[in-house]
Amino acid sequence: MKTLKTILILIILIGLLSSTACSFNGDSERSDGKHKLKINVMENDNFLRNAIKKFNSDSKDCTIEEKVYYQDQYKKYSEDTQAGLVSNDGADIIVTSPDRIPMLSKYIDNGYLSELDDLYNNDKSINRDDYYSEIMNYGIYKGKRYLIPLSYTIDAFFTTESIIEKEGINGLSDEVNWDKFSQVCSDYVNKNEGSSHYMLSNIDFSSIIRGIGADIIDIENKIAKFDTTPAKSAIKQYKLINESVTPDKVFYEKIQGGDISAILKNKDAVFLNNAISSPQNLWYNYSSFNTEVQPMVYSVCTAENKIPARVSLFAAVSSKCTNKKEAYEFISMLLSKDYQAEDFLNGIPVSKSAYEQIKYECIKGNNGERSGRGGGCKSDDSIKVLLSKVDRYLARLTECKIEDYEVYTLIDSKIRECVSKNETDDGIAKSLQEVVENYFKKTLIEDSQNQSEAITGDNSIRANLSIVYINYNGQVKNAIRKSKELYPEIEYSENVFGDDQYSEMNTKLSAELMSGDGPDIIIFGPNTFNSLYKVANSGIFTDLNELISKDKDFSKNDYYENIFDCGIYNNKRLYIPLEYAIPYFRTTDLTLKENNIVIDKSDLSLDSLYKLSQDFLKNNKDKNKSLIYCNFGFSSMMRISGKKFVDNEKRKSYFNTKDFINLLKIYKEIYPAIAPYDTCAKYNSYVDMIKDKRLVMAFEQGNQSPKQLWTFNSMYNQAIGDDMDIIPLVDNGICYARVGECIGINSNCENKEAAFNFLKIMLSKDIQKATDSYGNHNGALLLPINKQAYNEDLNYYMSNSTSGFGSEYSSKELPKKLADKLNILLGKTQIEQRLDNEVQNIVHEALDNYISGKATAEQTAKAIDDKVTLFLNE
Repeated sequence: MKTLKTILILIILIGLLSSTACSFNGDSERSDGKHKLKINVMENDNFLRNAIKKFNSDSKDCTIEEKVYYQDQYKKYSEDTQAGLVSNDGADIIVTSPDRIPMLSKYIDNGYLSELDDLYNNDKSINRDDYYSEIMNYGIYKGKRYLIPLSYTIDAFFTTESIIEKEGINGLSDEVNWDKFSQVCSDYVNKNEGSSHYMLSNIDFSSIIRGIGADIIDIENKIAKFDTTPAKSAIKQYKLINESVTPDKVFYEKIQGGDISAILKNKDAVFLNNAISSPQNLWYNYSSFNTEVQPMVYSVCTAENKIPARVSLFAAVSSKCTNKKEAYEFISMLLSKDYQAEDFLNGIPVSKSAYEQIKYECIKGNNGERSGRGGGCKSDDSIKVLLSKVDRYLARLTECKIEDYEVYTLIDSKIRECVSKNETDDGIAKSLQEVVENYFKKTLIEDSQNQSEAITGDNSIRANLSIVYINYNGQVKNAIRKSKELYPEIEYSENVFGDDQYSEMNTKLSAELMSGDGPDIIIFGPNTFNSLYKVANSGIFTDLNELISKDKDFSKNDYYENIFDCGIYNNKRLYIPLEYAIPYFRTTDLTLKENNIVIDKSDLSLDSLYKLSQDFLKNNKDKNKSLIYCNFGFSSMMRISGKKFVDNEKRKSYFNTKDFINLLKIYKEIYPAIAPYDTCAKYNSYVDMIKDKRLVMAFEQGNQSPKQLWTFNSMYNQAIGDDMDIIPLVDNGICYARVGECIGINSNCENKEAAFNFLKIMLSKDIQKATDSYGNHNGALLLPINKQAYNEDLNYYMSNSTSGFGSEYSSKELPKKLADKLNILLGKTQIEQRLDNEVQNIVHEALDNYISGKATAEQTAKAIDDKVTLFLNE
């Protein structure tokens, strides 16, 4: 664990503390009469931000104002949180992990955190029997409560039954202590002398110190006890275990892509040293293994057969907060079962009932469904076995105490240094004693160098802009941050919907706009409006051409103009696309060869696709194999056909035509070659399905950015052993692209120039690339509209072999052949004939009867035409 740079702050006399609190109080009430509370929060902390949003919505007397930090600002967040405890303008409420305030006890000793005993003890909204008393004890320091723990973790060693059996490891049980575990490690080293096999992925001496249960470091009384038998035993145990630990170079190479389970999958170690943090995350360590693998987990107990735990999140109130009651009310809300059972809580909830709820949902296998993130636990017996063992551990928890992460970081660093120099156990004990005693002598002093330099921006533009977006939209979040830096006087009223609220967001956005209201900045996708044409002609959007003509720096040449112009209606530019996708199939030369398929891979017309499907159905002997992945449907065929089936301006429908009837007939012939949805659902991805010889090619209009192309090519190489190829679908040499998200400005916006500045940021290279200038992911999956962003990303991934998506798939540079092919396609691309969602719904409803044989193609075409005509003339 890297040493966190500690903010050092000047000790202020206790008498002065009370007087500065008065000066801080002056700004604690807003103009609307509500009390104001401040809090620092990481932008991606969904647990805390969701709670703040709810509290502000419900509270009549108080509002919490966020100071938001972005992913690259963890250090600044930590520094500001600590500095703010002393300053007059810091946060009132602190909700953070202990490592973010690494000298925690010193802030308590100097009176910077409020005593919470009265508020906590008189809180009738919580049932104390529902909380793990051993964990709740963490908040007590020198007999008084200063902190409220919210979650915790348990150090554990993860492995599988098959690994244990193969390596012949015996003697481990639920009651294994550090002495026993160190002996098992020593035996393993002796047995495998000279081999490259390792027992453990990594180890910190601090874990052993915490685990022996002998109070080697007494934070409250500022005493270190390294010159004792338990401490010296811990040193011996660490040295034995350390001999069996994976070398740092190997460990960090394996986990750099974020996949910590790679240590086990690649057989680099028998045990992965990680934390039990929640039922969902418990399963994560095994998520990429085959389902028949039986996971196993061990936690090392103390001499008293207790299980040590670490608090991972706590809440506190600044001593300078003048509205402590309201601040505690928010903390109390975080203790409620609803928030303790939140998917985004980082750790095991301190609420027993919340833990039981999460565990139940995990065992049922619907946790990912509840969160809307597609993750969660798999429903099988393996997770039941794991959770059963965790339950036994939770019944044996030892009492948690406040810790200073700084001191544990120091001893971890020192013992590694001592061991590398082959120092004696007594010498190590003496060095550790000195390190801790010197830490206890440290005081909090001021370090002005930690103050971040301010970014000079344009203060002449003042506005308050409203915007609606989904929580996972990294581009919008990063653009708002950029805007605040460039234009400090532009404020944003953000209505952020949860990851599982996409449909709800679209419904609300559409309804508000059609009623003449809605946000100033309109960001919408293909599914936002039932009829984009009707919305576009309702006067909701501002004509962007007027703003573009006034901006000398704006150039349409920076964008792919054939896509860029899709938002023009009656010579008015109402919106601009942010991204787009080209229709193509993904496969490999090897896959085509194995299936005896010979086609022109430069392009594929619908007629050619029809012939290919018929040949496949005729010659394929494996009835469990499909030609096309299940996501290819009739809507895709309509889009790529290049035919105009609706004229919105003339309110004409052209479905009852020869072209459309012929398209229906082709689709019905192709349909048997498309994989059933039930079959696709059995696989994690279509790459796995191709690897399993159940699929030939997949239609892809979702993951097309240079980064996604790089990612999937690496997956194909690892799984199939061949570069990915793309086969575009064309009509008369033209590739019809589908537009993704678009951006426009509400005609009711009071400051359109400010909104246009934000629009330009969204179109900028910095936000259109895979990552912004701070290294934060923008999260775009489709092709960027910005040419420079596309070219720079493409060139980057053509030379990048650094894993970015876990080590289940080794990364590989994007092949020049693939990049060249994509570049050629961009020159052939035009925008598709966009059909309103309502029109597509009408088509799909009629299609089922046609495919099932209940209606002919001619009857289906007429039925669709009649309904669409009626819709157009409503």
